[in-house]
Amino acid sequence: MFRNGEVHLYPIEIEEVGDVRGKSLLHLQCHFGMDTMSWARLGADVTGLDFSDNAIETARQISAELEIPARFVCSNIYDAPNVLSEKFDIVFTSYGALCWLPDLKKWGEVVAHFVKPGGIFYIA
Repeated sequence: MFRNGEVHLYPIEIEEVGDVRGKSLLHLQCHFGMDTMSWARLGADVTGLDFSDNAIETARQISAELEIPARFVCSNIYDAPNVLSEKFDIVFTSYGALCWLPDLKKWGEVVAHFVKPGGIFYIA
């Protein structure tokens, strides 16, 4: 399974996002990073962001243990522009993330802040 090299993404996500090799990818609300590290296995330069210290620490441990290059940042989603300065080719968020957000408009502004010109935002 995941520890043996599989990716933790649905085929539709892989198909719709397309080839990520060499692209920068920001995974918002990444929890403990399995999807984030899956994108890394597919060739993306990944950053995962989540507000949970425990989730980010777990993601970092798994990444180190499995030698999957990934950066994990702990931040409230709305404060993310103050924590990360770069823009990304792909901004990704996944199932179950929106129900936790008290301000979707502000969240959308955060998403837009991180997408490079010509980049994409993908939500599953």
